[in-house]
Amino acid sequence: MTSRRTIILMIATVILVAKLIILIYAPNFIIPPRDPVAPTTVYVLDYGFHSRLVLPDRGARLIQYGYGDWQHFALQERNLITTLKALFIPTQGTLAREELINSSTIQEIAEAQARITSLTIEVANEKVVKLRNKLQDRFDRNIETKVEGNRTNVQFVKDDQDYTIFYNSNHQVADWLEELGCEVEGVLILPNFQLQENH
Repeated sequence: MTSRRTIILMIATVILVAKLIILIYAPNFIIPPRDPVAPTTVYVLDYGFHSRLVLPDRGARLIQYGYGDWQHFALQERNLITTLKALFIPTQGTLAREELINSSTIQEIAEAQARITSLTIEVANEKVVKLRNKLQDRFDRNIETKVEGNRTNVQFVKDDQDYTIFYNSNHQVADWLEELGCEVEGVLILPNFQLQENH
């Protein structure tokens, strides 16, 4: 009897784990706004495990924003302890900001590593300006904590939003996209972003 219960429990566990893996790796759908006023192009960069949002700035310049764990992302302290902390307990969040010369820089980033992909989305210019100003204010709020990225020109500041696996870079990018008038559907543990037409 005990053996039968053990087998049933093992099968149920395997099914549950399989469903969880499928859920985590399932695509997250971005549904752009329909007929945005004064359409402006924004970009989502998928780095494999995390994502970032790129907004146009003045002229041809762009600004890439990202969010992550302070120790792991900003300080580059990547070991078993910092990884487990970032995954399983709320940790100090960080907001990242990087200025890009123009849209061709996005192509260069995507071509630098095979796993990086980019999506192009048209949204209303007014919403872009509003979000860009909001993110700049959020960045400036903790400017005294600013650190420079190693081997990159990314700048990081501590953020008021705690980082957890249930609110990671992909959840943050999804929130930003929704502020731009998009709808986002999915679990968002991993990016796996795909565009879906707004019917």
